[in-house]
Amino acid sequence: MPRRPIPPLAWLLSGGTAIALIALAIPVLHDGGTARFFDQANDPLFYRTTALSPFGTGRAFVDIGFAPEIAYRYGRIGLPFLGWIGALGRPGLVPWSLIVVHLAAITAVPGLAAALAAEYDAPPIAGAVALLSSLLIIRNIVYAEPLLIACILLAYILEARCHHRSALATFAFAILVKETAVLALVPWIWGALRRREFARAAAFVATVVPFLLWSLWVRVRIGEFPFLSKTPSRGQAITWPGGGLRYVMHHQTPDHVAVTAMVVVTIALCCVGAFVARDLPIGGFTAAMAVFFLCLGPNALRYSEETLRLLSVPQVFALLCVAVAIGRRIAPTGVDRVRVTHTIDAGSSC
Repeated sequence: MPRRPIPPLAWLLSGGTAIALIALAIPVLHDGGTARFFDQANDPLFYRTTALSPFGTGRAFVDIGFAPEIAYRYGRIGLPFLGWIGALGRPGLVPWSLIVVHLAAITAVPGLAAALAAEYDAPPIAGAVALLSSLLIIRNIVYAEPLLIACILLAYILEARCHHRSALATFAFAILVKETAVLALVPWIWGALRRREFARAAAFVATVVPFLLWSLWVRVRIGEFPFLSKTPSRGQAITWPGGGLRYVMHHQTPDHVAVTAMVVVTIALCCVGAFVARDLPIGGFTAAMAVFFLCLGPNALRYSEETLRLLSVPQVFALLCVAVAIGRRIAPTGVDRVRVTHTIDAGSSC
C-alpha cells in the first residue's frame, strides 16, 4: 500500500499554532515567570512536583500539604517523565521543560488531526477544527490533556499507516499519561473481536501492561496502587451516569450553570460525531467518550476551568469526526472513500 506523505497543510496548521502560542506565552512568562503556568490550579502543581522526582517517594507532596495525592499523581507519570527527561533531571529546568512539552503538544494537535483526516480521505483542513475546542483556553496552564490528545492522534495515524508496533507503543505511553486513554482502544479491540482476530485484540489489550507494571512499582515504592488511591481526586471523579450533573445542579456549585451547559453540549456533539463517523475508529472512540463523560463525578465538575480542560479531549475528537464526515462528502478524492485498514469492521490489509 502506498504511503501518503504528511500533508503540507498539517505542517502549516502546526506551524501557525506554534507561532501564536509563543507570542501569547512570552508576555505571561515575562510578567510572572514559569510560576504562572503552575499556580492557577492543583493539577499543574502536582505535575511539576512529580516531575522533580519521578522515581522518588513523593516526599515533596507532604511538604506542600497534599500527601494523600502521592500515589494517584505518580500513576500519571507520562507528562512528568517527559518534563524530567527534557530537563535532564535538573530541578531548576523542570518547569521550563514541562511548559515546552505542554505547548509542543498543543502545537502538534491540529497538524496531527489534519494528517489523520487525510488518512480517512477527507481534506486535511478538517484538522483545523481541533482549534475550535477548549484546547487553546488552557494554553497557559500545564495540563496533561494536550499531550494525551496528541498521543492518541499519533497512535491512530500510525495504525492507519500500518505501523502497528509503533501504534501500540504510542497507545501504551498515552495510558501512562492518563489512564482514560484506554477508551481509545475500544474501537480497535471491538473490531478485532468481531473479526475473530483474537491475537490482534490481545495486542491492543497488552498496551495496558506498562501502566500496570508502573502501578506495581508505585505500590512498592509509595505503598499504594494509583487506581486504588484514597483521595477525592479519584474517588469523586466518576459516578453513575448523570450523577455528577445532578450533584452540581442540586448543590449549585460554582459555575454550575456553565458547567452543566458545557457537559451537555459536549456530550451531544460526541453523539453526533460518533454517528456520522460510525464506520471509523475515531467514531467508536468518540462514542466511548460520550458514555464516559456522562459519568463524570462532582469533583470533575466543580469548576468551569477544570471541566473545560477535561472536555477538551472529547471536543477535539467529536469535532474531527464531524469535519471528516463532511469533508468526505463534499470533497471526494477519486479513490475509495475509506481504505479497508481504516474501518472498524474490516481486517487489516497491511
